[in-house]
Amino acid sequence: MKKIGRALRTYLITGIVLLLPLAVTIYLLWTAFSLADRAFGSILKAIVGQHLPGVGAILTVTFVIGLGMFARNVVGRRVISFFEQVFTRIPLVSNIYNAVKQLLHAFTTPKDTGFKHVVMIEFPRRGMQSIGFLTNNKPLRLSKEVGDDLVTVFVPTTPNQTTGFFLAVTRDEVMYLDMKLEEGLKMIMSSGIIVPEKDDESASNT
Repeated sequence: MKKIGRALRTYLITGIVLLLPLAVTIYLLWTAFSLADRAFGSILKAIVGQHLPGVGAILTVTFVIGLGMFARNVVGRRVISFFEQVFTRIPLVSNIYNAVKQLLHAFTTPKDTGFKHVVMIEFPRRGMQSIGFLTNNKPLRLSKEVGDDLVTVFVPTTPNQTTGFFLAVTRDEVMYLDMKLEEGLKMIMSSGIIVPEKDDESASNT
């Protein structure tokens, strides 16, 4: 009976581990869908006199695409720049806005201007390793000021990756990890619970 109980508990934990990410993903998508549907659906209901399920979400996607198109022209850039200046002058709001914007910018810009590699450095003290992202492979001005070959690294905090530490360290102190940027961020977000495996290791274990 004890063996059966342990086996059932193992199966239960395995099932939860497999099901939880899927459930959370579906929940977040459904929440976003519901919010968008209610936001634009209420406007549409006031116009046509009845609620049409799903139309609000479609209008939200259409609105976002239209906003992107608007932001690509000269007038749109000026309007958005104006609102960004307003946001950056509001205490607390400016910190959140700038942090989120910079983090998204780092992941969506080309590799020559955004995060380049997932790295590991000794931080915050000797004997402790931290995961970070290489942001500049040749900060010439910093290297010239210090007189050493430096690189810059951003070490995010867990679980809030919009904050972290900007570090300038010597090149020989940086260990480059064979890991995609998305994998490194996922590992940091999960506080190390999710550790990506190499493809060759995964294949050998199957």
